[in-house]
Amino acid sequence: MPAPAGVALGTLDSLPPGTMREVGTPGGPVLLLRRTDGSVHALGARCPHAGAKLADGLLCGDRLLCPWHQGVFRVSDGAMLDPPPLDGLPRYEVRVEDGTIRALLPAGDLPEAAPAARATAGNDPRVFIVLGAGAAGAAAAEALREAGFGGRVLLISAEPYLPYDRTQLSKDHLAGSFPAGKLPLRDADHYRRLGIDTLTREVVDVEAPARRLRFADGGTLDCDALLLATGGVPRRPRIPGATLPGVHLLRGRGDAAALIAAATGARHAAVLGGGFIGLEAAWALRQRGLAVTVVSPEALPLADRLGEPVARLLASLHRRHGTTLHLGARAFRIEPGAGGRAAELVLEDGARVAADLFLIGAGIEPATGLLSGLATEHGAVPVDRFLRTALPDVYAAGDIALFPDARTGERLRVEHWRVAMQQGRVAALNMAGRATAFDAVPFFWTAQCGLRFGYVGHAGKPDRVVVDGDLSPEAVSHGGEFIAYLIVGDTVRAAVACGRERDMAALHELFRLGRPPRCDAPDAVPAPPLPLLREAGC
Repeated sequence: MPAPAGVALGTLDSLPPGTMREVGTPGGPVLLLRRTDGSVHALGARCPHAGAKLADGLLCGDRLLCPWHQGVFRVSDGAMLDPPPLDGLPRYEVRVEDGTIRALLPAGDLPEAAPAARATAGNDPRVFIVLGAGAAGAAAAEALREAGFGGRVLLISAEPYLPYDRTQLSKDHLAGSFPAGKLPLRDADHYRRLGIDTLTREVVDVEAPARRLRFADGGTLDCDALLLATGGVPRRPRIPGATLPGVHLLRGRGDAAALIAAATGARHAAVLGGGFIGLEAAWALRQRGLAVTVVSPEALPLADRLGEPVARLLASLHRRHGTTLHLGARAFRIEPGAGGRAAELVLEDGARVAADLFLIGAGIEPATGLLSGLATEHGAVPVDRFLRTALPDVYAAGDIALFPDARTGERLRVEHWRVAMQQGRVAALNMAGRATAFDAVPFFWTAQCGLRFGYVGHAGKPDRVVVDGDLSPEAVSHGGEFIAYLIVGDTVRAAVACGRERDMAALHELFRLGRPPRCDAPDAVPAPPLPLLREAGC
């Protein structure tokens, strides 16, 4: 019987080397790619993480970058190389016959993802514990199985939930457009199939040198390797009234549920803090119809992270959408009203903000208070480039890890969801014996005022910021795009953008390759990232 002809996806002449495009088929879209070496590939067309159209991303050698959140896939087999996606892309066999590209596609609807081959519990007597089921812990537990570890894997959390998408809590979930049922990253059957034991237990002490956990119920648990992925705990300002009923924090699903319940029927919210959580939550509460006042001690919100031009834009956008900003202002106390509930915020300058809902968004501290026998630095756990602590077979990842930057050597602690997932994977690979250095490029995103902003690289506090594009609120609100380069010395160390996804992906790869753009003239815009990346051989 002759081999099936496959589905025609186009001609070879219409797909130059180094390009890709999405092609519609009866079963769904397919991404057709041609690498610079001339090889042709067909993969799933949408990112398994959030459904981004991958044809809008970046093809760099054997790497495919998602345009929205910079997940990375290997073109040759569709494997996931870098989160936030947890699965790879379906790959379809391709043939070129008489100049026509054909792919062998399964009957019916095309699959949305291709999970990696993973081991399950076997005869290995070892026990590996992942303490913390956030971004780092969830990624690590699966990566242990992906690396072939066949011993017992315990994923332990104090929260009574399976791992979930924490990034949504201050965004669409709080706004009401992302239901709680969509928050879990995986369902219980998935963990059962992989033999990953998900436990909800309160840990009261971690005897790190002995790799022993002590629980609130008096029990203990020892292990052969331990990954500390305990995340962070929200800061609460030391002002009178900060613990009154009606004052909320936003870190976990329980916090979000309580805040959403309080927002139902509330009229005015006061948000203490102008960081990412505070501003994202302010926008989400505005979408619910609440009047919102943000109080922040900074003269411009997030200027130290994003640079003053972008910070001014964010402040203008929030004001245009009806949020009141008290900037350069400090909270002095929260006063109770009828029934003892928080009712009024008093600022140090004497100004008062009446509200029936209060949210503290003042950042987090590394959750290392229960660790004993393990040295910390500024509250964080120092690790090497393999995410190993100073203790044998004890690793740390995510918000608590103080790690060496692979490009600058600077020791960093990064509170990004994607970085935590990347570190969880790398730590797990090392626990399983696959020596892997952590050299990922940081990337995070924020959603505010109906727009998505991305940040790639790490600049700390930049020396200067150079903007390519129109940063006026009017332009950005009507589809305008920009990229702001954060420059240290004469080198671009990071960038913030609205739109410009392909340029941001190109910067990601330039940073990864150690080829960051340079900018010698004070006001000159750096050379466009895409041509620079092509010059670098990608």
